[in-house]
Amino acid sequence: MICRFYVIFCALNPTNALMKKLVVVCSLAFTVSASAQVSIGADGISLVAGTTLSAEGLVLTPQGNLDLANTTIQRSNTPVNIGSSVYSIANVINFSSPIAFTGTVRLNYLDAELNSIPESQLLMAYKSTSVWATSSTSAVNTTDNYVEETVSSKTFDGVTASPVYIALPVSLTSFTAKRQTDISVLLRWTTVSELQNSHFAIERSSDGVQYKVIGIVQASGNAMGFTYSFTDSDPLEGANYYRLKQYDLDGREQVYGVRLIQFENVATALGLYPNPVTNTFKLVLSTIPAKPLSYSIQNVSGQIMQAGIISLREQWLETSGLAAGVYVLSLENGQAVRFFKK
Repeated sequence: MICRFYVIFCALNPTNALMKKLVVVCSLAFTVSASAQVSIGADGISLVAGTTLSAEGLVLTPQGNLDLANTTIQRSNTPVNIGSSVYSIANVINFSSPIAFTGTVRLNYLDAELNSIPESQLLMAYKSTSVWATSSTSAVNTTDNYVEETVSSKTFDGVTASPVYIALPVSLTSFTAKRQTDISVLLRWTTVSELQNSHFAIERSSDGVQYKVIGIVQASGNAMGFTYSFTDSDPLEGANYYRLKQYDLDGREQVYGVRLIQFENVATALGLYPNPVTNTFKLVLSTIPAKPLSYSIQNVSGQIMQAGIISLREQWLETSGLAAGVYVLSLENGQAVRFFKK
């Protein structure tokens, strides 16, 4: 591989003999063969505002000073999948590490690199944390063969051009619903990338048509992904349809799911009368217990509000110390029943 480099500059800063960093105040260009690379060492270069850096057909003109060090700029003539089978042109620029840039970004291309894409449809596409997304504010010049955009505080480690593709704000690898006991459902989901993610809403339905929000989970802020969880401590009798709705900071939303958990015949093993409860109720077991069973009464937050022992098949329990609300009575053998205290 043969690489040819040349530097054109108006002036360096010669006043400090110990200064190793190259300060360019006019223009800087690298010329390299196809599929080659440009490497900027540890001492790096500093581009003064307005200076033009051209490497592999990519032209960067910063609005402020731009420092680059320990960076490799590599060109590939293999199109990349931007998403949903939308492919780029055969000119892809990759940086070995992300750069934070404010200024004008221009990518020059050849007609032979269009990859059968209508030239008028080209937009700038950026890669960040392995995710590609096109920018609707970029523009293509079909006469001089380039796409260009002025950006502000944009961080990226790859640049190419492609037809429009808007990346989903969140990429999920899993979304599961698991019945933990007769009184709760654990929902878990894992993301591998998050872009401008605001929060998730957990929605539940009894018929799979009409959904109601039962919880909100804020985004982790980790662009590389995260594992989330939410516990439904008061599932419905019968069918419970769960779905996940993700909200973007820009107002976009995406629905994931649906997952179904059945809670049929939750109360068949235990009978509780009357329900709703006033101060006392009768607990009826399906069989005579072989030995006394411990029980606990929990509120919807999972706090144990009352505990005791059940030794008879039918036994009256006092609940005058409980405030009004929904509770779950659980036996040590795993049986449970919900009730409402008036």
